[in-house]
Amino acid sequence: MTDRHLGQPVACEIEFAGCDGTRLAGTLTLPRGRGQFPVVVAVHAAGGGTREAPLHRHLASFFPSLGVAAFIYDRRGEGASDGGPGAPLTVLTGDVRAAVSVITRQPGVRASRVGLWGHSQGGWIGPMAAAGNDMVAFLIVVAGSGVTPHGQMIFATANLMREAGYREEEVAQATHLRNRLRELWRDRGSPAQARLLLRKQEPSPGTASPTSPIRTRQPMKTWKTRPRSSGTSTSAPRCLSFGSQSS
Repeated sequence: MTDRHLGQPVACEIEFAGCDGTRLAGTLTLPRGRGQFPVVVAVHAAGGGTREAPLHRHLASFFPSLGVAAFIYDRRGEGASDGGPGAPLTVLTGDVRAAVSVITRQPGVRASRVGLWGHSQGGWIGPMAAAGNDMVAFLIVVAGSGVTPHGQMIFATANLMREAGYREEEVAQATHLRNRLRELWRDRGSPAQARLLLRKQEPSPGTASPTSPIRTRQPMKTWKTRPRSSGTSTSAPRCLSFGSQSS
C-alpha cells in the first residue's frame, strides 16, 4: 500500500539508451512514501525538450503531489542527452519506447501502470509509442492534432501568411510549394532537386516572397554517442522505420 503521508517527492537521475543506443538522461520523480507508484512519462512538444522547460517542471511537481511518479528526460541533442537535434518523429518515438522500457524496471515503480503524457508534437509521438506496446498502460494527449504533421503545417503556413497580409494567390503558391517539397521527400528526391524547386519560386526584385514561412526538411545527421554508463539499459527498443508499426 502507498503511504498516505506522501511528503516531499524524491528525484532519481537515470541514464538510458535511446532506440539507436544514444545516451539519454532524465529524472524520475517519485512521491515520498512506501509502495510502488504509477508513472507518467512526458513526451516532448516541438519546443521545450529538456527537464528544465517550465511545463515539465510543473509536471515533475504536480504528478507526485497526486501520488503519481513523473519521468522526464532531455530529448536527444538537448540538455544532458547525447545525439543531435532534429530527429524524425519515428526516432523520437523509439526513444519514448526506450524510456518506458527502462522505467518499468525501476524500484518504486508499478510496472503495470506506466503511461504517456504527450503535448502538441507529443500528441503524435505518444500514440505512435503506445501503439502495439503492452508496456504502455494509458495515454494522455494535450493539444494534439487530428491531422498529419504535413497537414498541420499546410494549415499553419496558410494562416500565418494571411495574418501577415499575403494575398490568396500567394498563399496558394506557398501551399503548392510545400506539397511539392513533400512529394520530393516522399519520393526520396535529392537536396539539389529541393534547392532547384525553391529557386524557381524566388520572387523578382522588390516583391515579397510568399515562401518566407516555408522551411525545408533538413537531412538527418549521423551522431556519435559517448560510451554508456553502467546504469544504462542495453535492451532499448530499436528506432522505427517510416511506415513501420513494429516496436
